[in-house]
Amino acid sequence: MTPLSSENMQAPKIADFPEHFFKYRALDTEQQREWVKRTLLNNEIYWAAPASFNDPFDCAPIYEVPPRHLRGPMIHRVAQAEGRFANRAERRRRERQLARMPNNILEAGIDNIKTMVLQETAVYSLASAADEILMWSHYSGAHTGISLRFRPRPLLRTFNVAFPVRYTPDRPTVMIGLDERTELLQKMLLTKADIWSYEQEWRFVGWREGPGPRQFQAGALDGIILGERISAANEELVRRWVAARTGDPIEVLRATLDPHLFQLQIRP
Repeated sequence: MTPLSSENMQAPKIADFPEHFFKYRALDTEQQREWVKRTLLNNEIYWAAPASFNDPFDCAPIYEVPPRHLRGPMIHRVAQAEGRFANRAERRRRERQLARMPNNILEAGIDNIKTMVLQETAVYSLASAADEILMWSHYSGAHTGISLRFRPRPLLRTFNVAFPVRYTPDRPTVMIGLDERTELLQKMLLTKADIWSYEQEWRFVGWREGPGPRQFQAGALDGIILGERISAANEELVRRWVAARTGDPIEVLRATLDPHLFQLQIRP
């Protein structure tokens, strides 16, 4: 299969990005608090492997080996990509070898692709709404945590490009060797079940870069929203970290319950 890269996809225009991105974070455990501290004091965020995601269908499309009569494009691409088959005669000979390749070998290749996507790829997910009740409930400790507010432009200067997630009722199918690279990236890393559409998610993707911490450009983080149920102790911790932060100041806001509607209000 041709190597994937986010460079293969057409990047969204800057006008397509929301005014801010939001990262909902819980403060329940020592590790969760440590990561918020590192974000606030060190401009550091953690990119996760899809294997750690809470949705087992995320980044797990259906993989199929095309029937033999449809394998021509796949065979041609593989032969073209293998540099040692330099002249036409050698490529033709390689194509004939690939055409006779049994299904079990191709299916073993699918297992390698799955491992690569789930364990060796790094993703940083962000939401485009600050007041989504389910996001606070699911990702911010049932409203006891915080939400970090990022400006898209500085993040893009550091991490190049982000893509919106596509939501669909049907699990995508990757037909090995037939999908173009853009569609492969979309199906493998940027498609989720439509029940998750409330997340309004965007993703930075590091193809085969591996999970781990990354530093973002100073000025990208410009606000933090305290959850409606944040404890006094955790609020004190967060405010202490904000005060100790160097560089551009960040705005501290709070999520509160609307007195009349099933809505959250975000206020200073």
